[in-house]
Amino acid sequence: MQGLNNAPVSQVVKEHLQDVADGKISVISRALKLSTAEVRKCIDQIAKLNPRPLGEFGGKRNDYVVPDIIFRKDDGKWEIELNDGWVEDYHINDYYLKMMKESTDAQLGAYFQKKLERIRFVMNSIAQRRRTILQISEQILNVQEHFLDGTGFLKPMTMTDVAESLGIHTSTVSRAIKGKYIQYPCGTILMKHLFTASVSAAEGSDAVGTMQIKELMKELIRNEDKNKPYSDQKLHRF
Repeated sequence: MQGLNNAPVSQVVKEHLQDVADGKISVISRALKLSTAEVRKCIDQIAKLNPRPLGEFGGKRNDYVVPDIIFRKDDGKWEIELNDGWVEDYHINDYYLKMMKESTDAQLGAYFQKKLERIRFVMNSIAQRRRTILQISEQILNVQEHFLDGTGFLKPMTMTDVAESLGIHTSTVSRAIKGKYIQYPCGTILMKHLFTASVSAAEGSDAVGTMQIKELMKELIRNEDKNKPYSDQKLHRF
């Protein structure tokens, strides 16, 4: 707000903010020789000011990634852990089971039975989902072990490959890994980024992944004769 530097409100801000907070209008009035009405006007102006004028500037809110799966390697042995310890251990309350068994009201008993079946379905679904994500994680580790321990590139691996190896549908793999992160010794990565299509190789050669191709191209360009750089056609033939 303009014009406040020499106004009484500036004095109130500099010398009497605590009195404003405490509602001591008369103290401010006597100290600054202002009427109580003038003090109230100053307080009204102060209330309209932004207490954090630089709050609109600066970076965006930090979003922290909480990994869903943790890969550890101790003494050469890999361990896979689902990072869901923060989820409560859901179970069926014994009190309600007792009520269902002791109920003599057929309608109430049927109601309890319906809810019990629903709860068991949900709990079984959660357990199945945990088993599925663990199986997928194990398969990822089998294929991408060298990448995960920092000694190699990502190998060609698609969701269909993993689905076929586990005997499940590709859509099941897609749903299970959606938005999930893996923490491994070299960092944290979105699970879907571990899947990569293969690039056709010469007959009799192993298929290679796109990451390996990119690194090979970088190496070729880094070592080329800068006076006679490779053409795109020649790089393609490599």
